Amino acid sequence: MKKTLLLAFVFFGFLQTLWAQGNFTPERLTNRPLTLFNDATSVGWNPALLGIGTHTDLVLALPYTRNFAYDNQVGGFYSQDGVGFGLISDRSAQLTSPYIPFSFYWGLGFNVIEDNTWLGGSFRYSEFGTSSIRFNGSFIHKPINPLLISGGISNMHSLNADNLTYNFSLAYSITQWLQFLGTYTLTSDTLLFGGEQRSAQIGVSASTLNRSLVTSFMVNPVLREARFGIEMAFGGISLGLLNDASTLNSPGGRFTGGNMLLRYQPAYRDWE
Repeated sequence: MKKTLLLAFVFFGFLQTLWAQGNFTPERLTNRPLTLFNDATSVGWNPALLGIGTHTDLVLALPYTRNFAYDNQVGGFYSQDGVGFGLISDRSAQLTSPYIPFSFYWGLGFNVIEDNTWLGGSFRYSEFGTSSIRFNGSFIHKPINPLLISGGISNMHSLNADNLTYNFSLAYSITQWLQFLGTYTLTSDTLLFGGEQRSAQIGVSASTLNRSLVTSFMVNPVLREARFGIEMAFGGISLGLLNDASTLNSPGGRFTGGNMLLRYQPAYRDWE
């Protein structure tokens, strides 16, 4: 009986860790995948994107709670010439979640067929789950000029490193200022998606003021969540807020928090 209780305690501890780290991981630091080339945060979710563009991208990320309070972590990412690095700090144990270890990311992306196909690979080091070293491999292909499609395989965030996640995504430019976005994910780790083995997102990204103001909206019907992003550029520096919300009513309200991004990208006008 004591052994069963101990195993249950450890299991639910892992569940809490998985849930908590899911709110502040690299893929949560974008709301418009495949539209911001050389996005430094892509080292943790689609490293092939690092190979599209050679300019510098430096990102500082801070999470906030539903009350807009600082959530005691920080993330930093840097990319240039197809190489990217990233670090997410640890977080002390709290009443609602256990200690979260730090994570270090390294990866690269490169062009295989000029202006048509890109490949990338990255690694994560963290004292998390069953293995400290995790990987992510991806490709991006442009079959026609306004369309990008991508596929990848990863175990970056699975509790058990043997459980793989497969991701498929696309971005279609309807006009120069409006993009349609979609992702579809399959996994053998049901803990990632609340008991489901699949997840999907659809959304749009729109820019104005010569791409100085970018808004985005994504909805995930599987996880019952939506995200609204707004990013404003002032020369080579931009400030962004990515806000998370549940599509279900709850006593605390639908808004659940988000992430603030401070980005330095001298060639910001060549983003898309």
